[in-house]
Amino acid sequence: MPRFYTYSFEDTDLTIQHPSYGSFSAYGTGLGNISISYANDVTMHDVSADAAVVVSKSVKKNGTVTLDILQSSDFNTWLKGFANYIETAAPSEFARATMVIRNKSTGEVFTCYGVSHQKKADTQFQSQSQDKSWTLMCANIEYQ
Repeated sequence: MPRFYTYSFEDTDLTIQHPSYGSFSAYGTGLGNISISYANDVTMHDVSADAAVVVSKSVKKNGTVTLDILQSSDFNTWLKGFANYIETAAPSEFARATMVIRNKSTGEVFTCYGVSHQKKADTQFQSQSQDKSWTLMCANIEYQ
């Protein structure tokens, strides 16, 4: 019998939590799109004067998670409140949020620490509700 695999975005869930502001969980189709990007390379090459290549390992795990979500969603409302809170709170509150992204179809889990927004999402008004793109900066993204 041939092997086949099933993938479903509906099997994706995301929970973001800040100890002072609270938490929000979003599931599957309530999320428009999630992009997880590491900011740095792990391997670097330097070439010496005699043309020898020196390979350096430097595992940095900071990066971004970009969320495209409907501007009329509860999640967008929560993110606006979260952004307002951490922008006006004491500096010690700023990057205390964590976020976990799971997909049951692939078994992938991303745990993000030191989460804060890069900037508030841009706004546009049209005849129909649009997606807003929130870029969240993460000091550490663990991939399992």
